[in-house]
Amino acid sequence: ISKGDWIKDDFNNYYLVIAGDIDNSLIKLGFNSIFQFRNTLISNNNFEYERTSLHCFRNLNEDELIKINEYFNNNRNAYDELIKYNDKYFDLCLRLKEKGFIESLYNMGHFNKSLTSNTALIINIKDYGKYIGLVYGITTVSDAEEYKNFFDRLGKPDDEITLKKSISIVREEDETKAQAHIQDFLLQYKDLSKEELLLVSKENRKKFINAFNVLLKPLGFKKKSNKWSKDINDRLVFNFYLSKSQYSDIYYMDTWINSKDNENEISYSKRYLYKDCSYVDWQLIDLDDFNIYLKEIFLKEIEIAIKNNM
Repeated sequence: ISKGDWIKDDFNNYYLVIAGDIDNSLIKLGFNSIFQFRNTLISNNNFEYERTSLHCFRNLNEDELIKINEYFNNNRNAYDELIKYNDKYFDLCLRLKEKGFIESLYNMGHFNKSLTSNTALIINIKDYGKYIGLVYGITTVSDAEEYKNFFDRLGKPDDEITLKKSISIVREEDETKAQAHIQDFLLQYKDLSKEELLLVSKENRKKFINAFNVLLKPLGFKKKSNKWSKDINDRLVFNFYLSKSQYSDIYYMDTWINSKDNENEISYSKRYLYKDCSYVDWQLIDLDDFNIYLKEIFLKEIEIAIKNNM
């Protein structure tokens, strides 16, 4: 198998190999029909990387290959654009390795570099098709040998990084900007101990949660942990719950109205979206921008829901 080959699995998912050898292949994940594949490849560019054993796949048959080749022949820029961003991804990975970063064994694009015995700089690179996404930060590292082995093999997922930021690379000049941002971040936090890092993270989380309290308290909401409640009338209660995922360090914004006599009697419920996403990664958002969203969208919708149920 080699770069540029098209393969598919037994569920008719199509793949373009962008790097590979006889043992493993790095593939760009497609979808289960030519039509869906075209839309995803050109319009959405919603791909993910994964490693897979060669024996899991069989080659495309001639008719399938002809259809795909016809598509790229009729869309000359499609393949060139795809490969251009793949090359940028691999170039960034190579440059990190040259600077002493270690790539995790099983998660490609996940890099780390030790700062102290208990902290490490993390840079996770993702190829989104039309741009490269970077999540960078400093994470705490346990002394336990079992943890270190796990860390070396899998790296650190974005949502588990203790202190982090993100940036996108779309144009060449964005690389210079990304380098400057990472350098500034490193200078600010690189000398902090494990305990100090956790304290900064804790304070930042408080600022995120307090943004809701600042808006809801003047409306008469009472806060208990990460839940805010307000009596609408003698019968109904309006609730807002900032719920943390049990699987990662992200939050969901849920509202509902229930009966005072029966909490299971719900007359209204809604999960709020921020930038078309059903959850909030509180570390990666711009807090000033998020506060604008809370005032101009979130708060107004809550006021309307309360008014409609009075």
